[in-house]
Amino acid sequence: MSRSDCSKSQLAVHKLAVLNSPSPRYRRGVRLPVHEIEADLKAAVARGERDRVLLKAPTGSGKSTAVPGMLMDAGISGKILVIEPRRMAARLLAGWVAKLRGSRLGGEVGYAVRFDTNYGRDTRLIYMTDGVFQRWLQEDPELQDVGAVVFDEFHERRLAVDVALGRCLDLQEAFRPDLRVLVM
Repeated sequence: MSRSDCSKSQLAVHKLAVLNSPSPRYRRGVRLPVHEIEADLKAAVARGERDRVLLKAPTGSGKSTAVPGMLMDAGISGKILVIEPRRMAARLLAGWVAKLRGSRLGGEVGYAVRFDTNYGRDTRLIYMTDGVFQRWLQEDPELQDVGAVVFDEFHERRLAVDVALGRCLDLQEAFRPDLRVLVM
């Protein structure tokens, strides 16, 4: 599928090439293939309403680490929630991304997993498990302080994640056209 086959509000990326120079927001020397599509990704989320992005790229291309930071740099207002299938992945990714961005864990970048959280009022990027996200949806069905929801490792299909994606898409259609939804 080429980009022209996608609808106006979707971006499908199937194969990525390695970028010669890293994004300035990431640690010197870290080169990830997703940097090749950084401009396209930022344009896709900057279009306005009902943004839905599908990002398909091979393992190790930087989807989990670089893409959420790119969303922050794109100027999305509100928190960016990254839904991870495993607690360990959520904690480790949050720590690594905080380090890459030159911040402390719990500051700009944090995590929320069962029985353990490390984020504050000013945290913009939160890695969390699908169970924690379900609780967020129950407590705040309109996700008022959230600007984007990223479903990472979506190919590891689980009923809870499928339901959460459906709820986000319904929320986007009915009440929150400004909510960005990205599936990787």
